[in-house]
Amino acid sequence: MFTFTKTFAALALMGALTAPGAATAQEADDGMGAILMGLDGSAAGDAGIAAVTGWHICTVVRTGAGWGNHYVALTCPSGGFTNKWHIMKDAQKDAMLATALSAATGNIKVQTYIGAQVSGYQEIQAFYLHK
Repeated sequence: MFTFTKTFAALALMGALTAPGAATAQEADDGMGAILMGLDGSAAGDAGIAAVTGWHICTVVRTGAGWGNHYVALTCPSGGFTNKWHIMKDAQKDAMLATALSAATGNIKVQTYIGAQVSGYQEIQAFYLHK
């Protein structure tokens, strides 16, 4: 549920990012993406706690594609975070998105290797269904 404050702030920022001469098209796209991904209360990039690098058993909260990348929001008790966005490794992003969609629709946990930060998000380097 969106509060008036969050919605107003998002609209104001989107207007500032898309105003003539305010930013490049890529900066505007990145800014709007961060706004949309953050409206649900999840953490993106440096916001929120960083995940512990390594293997984790997680729940897929949300997943999808945008701005040429594939993303997944995960909750991992072993990593110490809830509803945190990660970016999928570029060379395997289509296969990882398929796994994330299967996990989300089937209510199945995933086993994942969370690596270092890339493009403001920690990178998912391996992603498997976990039974």
